[in-house]
Amino acid sequence: MTPPPPRSWKRLFRFPWRTTERDVDTELSFHFDERIAELEAAGMPATAARAQAEREFGDPRAVRETLVAIDRRTARSHARRSRAEAVAQTFRMAARRLVRQPAFFALTAASLAIALGATTAASGFADAWSHPVSPFADPNHAVSVTMWGGPDHAHGGLDWPDRWKFIENTEAFGRVAFVMPTWDVVRAGDETFRAQILDVTPNLIAVAGLTPQLGRWFTPASADADAVLVSDYVWHRYFGNRASTDGASIAVGARTYDVIGVMPRGTSHPIAGDVVRLEASPGTAISGWPIVRLKPSATIASAQAEVDAVAKIVNARSTDPSRPYGFGIHPLDQISAPRLTGLHYIFLLVSRFVLVIACANVAALLLARTAARRRDLALRLALGAGRMAIVGDVLAELVIISLVGCVAGLVLANGATGVVRSLIPADLAWNSFVDLRWSWRVFASSGATLLFVVAAAGYLPALQVSRIPPADPLKESSGGATGRRPQRMKSVVMLQLAMALALLIVTSVLSSSILQMSFEDVGYNPRMVTVATGNYVYRWNTSALNGQTPTQYLVPLAERQQGVTVASYYFRGVPDGLQVISDDIGSDQHPVLAGQYTIAGPRFMEAVGIPVIDGRDFAAGDSVGDGAVILDDSAAKTLFPSGRAVGRRVKLGRPASNEPWRPVIGVVRSVATRFPSAKPNYPSIYVATSGVNAAPGAILARSFAIVARAGNADDAAMLPLRIRRAFMSVMPTNVQLTVGSLTADRDASMAAQRQFAELFGSLSAGALLFAAAGLFAVLSYMVRQRMREFGIRVAIGAAQRDVGRLVLKDALELALGGTAIGGAGGIAATLVIWAPEFGTDIATWVSVVGAEVVLICVVMLASLGPARRAMRADPVDVLRSA
Repeated sequence: MTPPPPRSWKRLFRFPWRTTERDVDTELSFHFDERIAELEAAGMPATAARAQAEREFGDPRAVRETLVAIDRRTARSHARRSRAEAVAQTFRMAARRLVRQPAFFALTAASLAIALGATTAASGFADAWSHPVSPFADPNHAVSVTMWGGPDHAHGGLDWPDRWKFIENTEAFGRVAFVMPTWDVVRAGDETFRAQILDVTPNLIAVAGLTPQLGRWFTPASADADAVLVSDYVWHRYFGNRASTDGASIAVGARTYDVIGVMPRGTSHPIAGDVVRLEASPGTAISGWPIVRLKPSATIASAQAEVDAVAKIVNARSTDPSRPYGFGIHPLDQISAPRLTGLHYIFLLVSRFVLVIACANVAALLLARTAARRRDLALRLALGAGRMAIVGDVLAELVIISLVGCVAGLVLANGATGVVRSLIPADLAWNSFVDLRWSWRVFASSGATLLFVVAAAGYLPALQVSRIPPADPLKESSGGATGRRPQRMKSVVMLQLAMALALLIVTSVLSSSILQMSFEDVGYNPRMVTVATGNYVYRWNTSALNGQTPTQYLVPLAERQQGVTVASYYFRGVPDGLQVISDDIGSDQHPVLAGQYTIAGPRFMEAVGIPVIDGRDFAAGDSVGDGAVILDDSAAKTLFPSGRAVGRRVKLGRPASNEPWRPVIGVVRSVATRFPSAKPNYPSIYVATSGVNAAPGAILARSFAIVARAGNADDAAMLPLRIRRAFMSVMPTNVQLTVGSLTADRDASMAAQRQFAELFGSLSAGALLFAAAGLFAVLSYMVRQRMREFGIRVAIGAAQRDVGRLVLKDALELALGGTAIGGAGGIAATLVIWAPEFGTDIATWVSVVGAEVVLICVVMLASLGPARRAMRADPVDVLRSA
């Protein structure tokens, strides 16, 4: 083999301080010298050989720069490949370790999946709530125009059509449609309800940029004069969300229409109506609300500037400058849908709170796992592995767990969102605006949450690994007599328990408050009472009532229904000056402030279930003349502080009013008229009268409100249906009728609180489960580390229960520490969140103590497994493994 040239050793030996540029210079010099030597060997003189070599190599600077760039690119490629291989190797080894321990892998991934799923679902709901459905195409060019101000018509004011004529030729305006909202009674099947009716021009849907979600819009054909579209709410509530409009009809007043379509979700004022029909008189359409499609070159700002200029001209001609005219341009996508409230922000905060607890749980599990691998990691450090490589192993496991938990959490959140979407009642007012769906905002929130999870859960384990002294673990045996207590893990578990207890206290206080409200004595017995109310009774042909008012006609009809023991009626009245005075001589008349009073019929107290304390209930004939009054005990004590109220007189108004003095015939128990009960009750006043500030019978003829009491629970359940059928059999179709239980309003007032309590309960249960899992992992590790100690204790005569008591003692220490921290936080949260709404009483503090007892019980249950393992310590096996 031919030996290399004299300077070829430079190519064989590369020193670490040599740079890429020096290597290229050395390589170029080597090849240049080699070429010169070849030319000289061929017989060419040295000077000519060098000149020939320079011509062959070309521009040395360009060649050098090209070779330097190639070498650097190659070096970077090799470095990236090496790093990628190292990272891939790290993740492969981490995956193998996790597969070998499926219980740890499943527990940590499930913790993240559940918490992340709840957080993502909460983010999706909040996103859908704060970004409601907008059905308008190009909403920035579809606007509504408002017109206000100016003197009244009697003083020369402009009516609605005249105001529109001033701005209809605005340069920014293109096509124009009109809507005219009214209210009427609508019947759909057996249901009647008061609804908003929109009379619209045929071009509304084109101007607004809408597309019906079902069916079609009006056509120029005259047959559509008997056709309507209904809102999404009406279609869900009264037509069962059918897939087709074939055969669907609805009655508005006395006229029946065919339903040809369903309006899209998310329409807002002024084009949000329950029933949409064509304007019968196109010539009067200008009296409606204008909806304008702006020209493509126009903007909302330019249109507003133009109408403001017109307003100045109109105001200059106005007869009353103190009341100027005004015009407003409002995009149709400015939907008046519900926005995020304080409860929603609390919901989001609590979901993040649960995620923090789950992160702490994962951190505790990783700390326990890292502590169990302490000898292995120390051995690798002693053999030369870098600390960053060791930290990378721990973080690789966390990344795999986080990715699996993230994917499972997103799947879980998607499923939970679908379940929530299916459970939302269609008759909720905000349901038409809120569409639970995924969006980029939800994915961004989930991604930020995942980064938070990885950073929060991986910090403590990585910190622990980076501080492992290589010599200490190698000196330790496989379980010392005392063992090293994982203080950092215990701190994390204590934090979990504290946060879980805080949530548990808030849930317990809320649940106990709602439970107390549910069973609270509100002063009367609303069970087994049905209420039927109606409006628009002036449309009833009174000749068919034999000269009676609708109320006088329907009360006996209600009494004849099966199971009814007594029926009566009631209305609302407003006292003059919002006060009631008494004839208590010698006093200052002690007025009672009352926003309203109840006009009641015979046996009303018996029908509703309000106990009579003194005197008697209303009877037939009490409404003749000036009528009679029944006071509740709070009003009686205020109006007549010096004696008995029965037999005295009161006036429903100020002293100077024309109201008559009415005799007091009874005193009844005060009733709760609003919820929650922590707030004071209003005084109640009941009056028997045939008319108030009107001709006799006028009040009883405008509307009706009838109460009927059933004799037993079975009849009470069927009574609303029986009364509805009986009333509808005699009432015209254009009279509104609403029938329901007297407890419906009370139950509805607490429905939101119940749902909120259920939400908090589920989140608290999840937090408690995470805390118990973290406690179990830490105690299991501590028992494993102290097995030799336990074996020695058993060998020298300790009882098994004494060994188990040591483990339970550690668990109790964690529980008491978490109780102290979480109890203070939970009480503070209760005082801030619930006390202003529900008040604080003995039930609140009982709930706090109960939550703490539940936490301690859960801690004891979670520690039973590790305690039983410690009790099974065999001295022979433990000492043999040392």
